[in-house]
Amino acid sequence: MFTQDDNTPAQNYGEKGKNPFINGRNEWDDRLMNISKNSHAWKGFAFFEAIVIIVLVFALAHIGSQSKIKPYLSVVDKTNYVVHVMGPAEEAATLDETTMKRIVENEVRTFIEELRTVIADNHAQKKVMNHVYSRIAARSSASKYVSQFYTERPPFKYAENGTVSAEIYSALPLSEKVWQVEWDETERNLVGEVLKKTRYKGIVTYEIDTPQSIQEANKNGIGLYVTNLSWSIQK
Repeated sequence: MFTQDDNTPAQNYGEKGKNPFINGRNEWDDRLMNISKNSHAWKGFAFFEAIVIIVLVFALAHIGSQSKIKPYLSVVDKTNYVVHVMGPAEEAATLDETTMKRIVENEVRTFIEELRTVIADNHAQKKVMNHVYSRIAARSSASKYVSQFYTERPPFKYAENGTVSAEIYSALPLSEKVWQVEWDETERNLVGEVLKKTRYKGIVTYEIDTPQSIQEANKNGIGLYVTNLSWSIQK
């Protein structure tokens, strides 16, 4: 049985800071306040992190939608040997007029030479023809013109009896995207004897279009496509 000595002094809970119940409640309130503050801080951090993730997702999606093709322009000599790499094609506007003229002239010369050439080796002839078609704009009048030419003078059939070589002696720009080309063609039999020589004059019209795929860039890095083409025999 609990007994209290009359001489034991009574606890005074009225003095400030001495009441254990009030102190306990204050301590509990402080803990709840700290928990609430931490909760708000984590919520703010999580919201900020979500915003950053959304921005990164949209940025990656934008980067992924961009073209990965970056064609380069180069200056070449008459043998098609690269003598100087100019840089990305999109920077072509910064090139001087003389340099751009040399680049386009080489493309036009090479196109005519390969188009009119007949090689005895079928594998080499096929490679040359593929290169020619890679320089022709799809569904253009030049495409029809070249197809008709190959039909009238089938390279593989002609190669059974002889070869044809084309030598460009003049290539001049008539306007910004039109060139006049003059060349001599020499027909030979399979033992190399000259059978015939003919002089031609042709007009080549082209457009510059950046390749849209890796395959196109590998075939035509500059993006020069012939849109119109014609020629005639000179006497």
